[in-house]
Amino acid sequence: MAEFWALLEKGGLVMPLLLFASVATIAVAVERYRVFQRADANHDCLQEQLEKYLPAGEWEAALTEVRKMESFSAAVAAAGIAQAGRGSRAADLAMEGVANRGASRLRQRLDILGLMVTMATADRGSSPCAMARFMTASR
Repeated sequence: MAEFWALLEKGGLVMPLLLFASVATIAVAVERYRVFQRADANHDCLQEQLEKYLPAGEWEAALTEVRKMESFSAAVAAAGIAQAGRGSRAADLAMEGVANRGASRLRQRLDILGLMVTMATADRGSSPCAMARFMTASR
């Protein structure tokens, strides 16, 4: 442990920033992984429920079952089923709206990972001013 503190001290002001950036990157990567896993869950179950109820015209039962599922595709399907009585255009718009909001949620914090990767691979000779300009431009 003493070696860690010595290395941290030897690195000067940059080392705590690098340590913080590394921890933040790992935290964001783990959180995003969990979000993508949840969004990708229950595809087989969703398909099973839709094939069970929709051909029989049991829209309410299908909607009830699909709403119990916690996945991105289930939310899109539920929006379409809920609006199906108003026509295919209404169902399409409802599904598109849910899909767009869901995609936006999936993209959250990915810019942080992109920034960290870019900074990690940036030219080591870059000045602090150049890095500050890059960080401002990436927003």
